[in-house]
Order: sequence, then C-alpha cells, then structure tokens
Amino acid sequence: MLVQESRINQLNSILQYCSQKRRIFTKGERICINQERGYLLNLNTPNPVIIKVFEYSEILDYKINATLREIKQSNWKPFEEIDINWLTDNYKSK
Repeated sequence: MLVQESRINQLNSILQYCSQKRRIFTKGERICINQERGYLLNLNTPNPVIIKVFEYSEILDYKINATLREIKQSNWKPFEEIDINWLTDNYKSK
C-alpha cells in the first residue's frame, strides 16, 4: 500500500471512530485532520512521495497515534468504509 493511500485510510478511520464510537477530537482538531486529508485527496492519484508534511501539536499528534492504536487493539470497524476511486478523483462510502 502506498504511503499516501495508507495515511488517508488512517485519517478516515480516526475521523469515523471519533464520529461513531468515541468523541476524542475537538472541532478544531478535526479541521486540522481534514486539512491533511483534503490535501492528500487533492493530489488526485496515489503517490508514494508526499510533498507537504503536516505537523501537529504534540497533544494532537499524541491523540492521533493513541486513537490509531485504540482502533487496532479493539479491531474496530466503521459502519461504512470510505472507498476512494483514484481514477475519477471521487470518494464515497461503500
């Protein structure tokens, strides 16, 4: 799996987890996460080279990593997976 695609999947998962399971992130933190997600989606195609690196506060970075660990440890799955069609630059729920 490409770095960009993997990161988008991670960002999708943490946002869905926050919406569906447990409110972890503030509105402002969700906006920051969505900015990175939007940037990666705007690259149009999966690309192993990421041009812009997003840096978060230590607290937000910790919360993102802790949430990813929590998702993995609990084997949590969202109600609907988000499918990204890189050929048409569209994404939708499965």
